[in-house]
Order: sequence, then structure tokens, then C-alpha cells
Amino acid sequence: MSGVGLRSTNINSSKPHAFVNWILLDNQFNYVAASSGFSQVGNDTELHVTTLTNLPVTSSGYLYIYTSNEDPVIDVFFDNLQVTHMRGPLLEEDHYYPFGLTMAGISDKALKGDYAENKYRWNKGSELQNKEFSDGSGLEMYTTNLRDLDPQLGRWWQIDSKPDYAQSLHAAMGNNPVLHNDPLGDSIPRVNPREQVRHVSSDHARINRNPVLPGEKIEPRAPAAVQVTITKGAQFALKAWKLGLDVNVSSQEVAKADDYGPLAVDKDKTLSGGAVSLGFVSASQENVTSSKPDGAVTTTTTTETTKSFSAFGMGVERTWTTEQSNAPGSSPVVVNDTGPHLSGGTDAGSVPVGNGVSIGLYYKIEIKINPIQLVKNFLNDINTGH
Repeated sequence: MSGVGLRSTNINSSKPHAFVNWILLDNQFNYVAASSGFSQVGNDTELHVTTLTNLPVTSSGYLYIYTSNEDPVIDVFFDNLQVTHMRGPLLEEDHYYPFGLTMAGISDKALKGDYAENKYRWNKGSELQNKEFSDGSGLEMYTTNLRDLDPQLGRWWQIDSKPDYAQSLHAAMGNNPVLHNDPLGDSIPRVNPREQVRHVSSDHARINRNPVLPGEKIEPRAPAAVQVTITKGAQFALKAWKLGLDVNVSSQEVAKADDYGPLAVDKDKTLSGGAVSLGFVSASQENVTSSKPDGAVTTTTTTETTKSFSAFGMGVERTWTTEQSNAPGSSPVVVNDTGPHLSGGTDAGSVPVGNGVSIGLYYKIEIKINPIQLVKNFLNDINTGH
């Protein structure tokens, strides 16, 4: 132990080799040097009062305090050893397995003082039934308004009053206790599908979860109906009579949002493509390319290609994603393809209003609207009272 080395350099050889010692071990019985130490007694034939104050305890665990006399000649007598524990504000720290069983090995409680034991813990503060019998044992179950949950099995003891026949009548939290709570014991809470947990992806900057309503069930979030993107970059544009040509050399997104809120902008992505229009008819292709290392040498380039054709504000759009590694012998792989689907929108680029040519930097606002989904979301908001 490192304390032996400390003594060899910090003791006074003219005094008896007798000490008051303290050693702190954490929850896994590892030695904590910062909170361990010793104090040597006074000179021979001297009554020495040792007072040590404000000694820090930097870790939860076990503190051993003892006296020792290593002097082979001088007898040392210790008397009236007292230890005062100055308690901090933290009373309890609990860690749980998925269904609420306490991880006793890494959970901590302060030495019992004048405070009631906390029994309102997991599952949004459900009461833990334990130690209610005279011998100190208990049911060891969480009690809700309607049912009792066994944290060892992860199952309710009573059947579900609002059954989902795709699961066991005793299943708890849809078998996903990390995501869901069931403080009433009758079903997983549900929200309006347009306010459901946002799917975490590279396109979304945050998780948006509104308060849930008791007794309702989870439904998938409805697709967004409107998306707005602001892009800056370099562009060549040409317009002659009703013919328009728009070539995007290299651009990056500045901001993006849909009708659920802001979306994440990947500044490592590069956009390129072009569009041609004749009156109210137009066709375009957009490529979004990003490269990320997936090893010490190899890099994977991901390209998302969108082709669209529109006439009089309505059109058809298709998007697919390919991945290409620079490893020898690799070939492009299509990882996602939406297939053709209806689309609509307005593209306000920097094409000249009159006949002419423009070259330079630009900011572009792109608005995509799915009118069918817009109507569906509107009717859903009416039906759910939003």
C-alpha cells in the first residue's frame, strides 16, 4: 500500500513510531490515497493531544480508523479516540436495472440519520413495497394505482385492463422500460402522433418529447408536410425567354426546418446539381455528398441523389442514397431508395428575372410541401384537439 512509502519519508525518527491511522476504501474496496493518512504521536514521556479536523472523504465507501505502535522499545497508550462524522447534503444515490431492481453494488446511502427512508423511486416515483413485515422482509414490488410490478421479472402481477393482444397481458412498459414509464399501471402513455418522440437521425438536431397523457398508447410520428432549407453557394444561371438553366457548382446548407421544428445542419455536406425549366415545367437533380473516415485508411463517401419533375407546382420526386468506399475492389451500394412519390414546392434561386446570365455567390430558399400529408396532419390536429 502506498501509505507504507509515505511513512518512510514523513515520520520523525526521534519520536515513538506510534500513529493514528485512517484508510478509505471505495465501494469496490480500492484504496483511496487522497482520503487516507496517519498522524504520529508526540515525544516520549509526553502527553500529546492529537486533533485532526476537516479531513476530506472524496469517495463513498468504507473508512477504517485505528491506532498502531511499531516502536519495539517504547510503550505508547492511546485513550479517548473519538470520530465525528460531518454529514453532507446527499442522502442517497440509486442505480437501477431496466425494470427497477436496485443495483446494490454501486448504489449508496448515507448513514441513517433522522430522515424517513425514500420508497418513491423508479417508474416516475412509484412506491417500493419492502420491509413491511415484522422480520424486515417485504414484497419487493413497485405499487401503482392499478397493478404491482415485480422488478426482478419485469412483469406485472395482475393482467392489463386495457390489453394489447400483440403482447403478454403481464408485459410492462412495452418491454422497453428505458423509453417508457407506466405510473398508473394500465398502459403505456400516448401522445399526438405529430408530437411523438422525434426520430434521432443526422437530420434532426434534438429530441422533442412533449408531456404524455395517461392511458394512451404510443403511435409513430406522422411525416412532416413542409420543409424549408436555406443554402449558400456558387451558381451559374441563365434565362432566355421561357427557358431557364440553373447549375449549382458547390453549396452548403445554412439552416433547415420542417413543421416539427429546427433540423440539424451537417456542415460537412456539399450540395451540387442543376435544374432546367421551360415555362411552368421543370426538371432537376440534386446531389448531397459527404465523406467520413471509417478506419485508419478507408473513407466512405455517401451521396444522396434527388431527381424531380414538376409542372404547374406539382410533380414527382425520387431520392436514393449510395455509399462508396475507397477500399480496393469496392463498388457503390444503394442503401436507401424512396421510389417515385408526389411532391410540390417553390424553388427561389438566383435565376435572373429577365433574360440574362448571372454568375456568383447566392443564398437560396427551398420550400417543399407535401399537400396530401399537410391535409392529413391538419385533420389529425383537429381530431386530437391540437
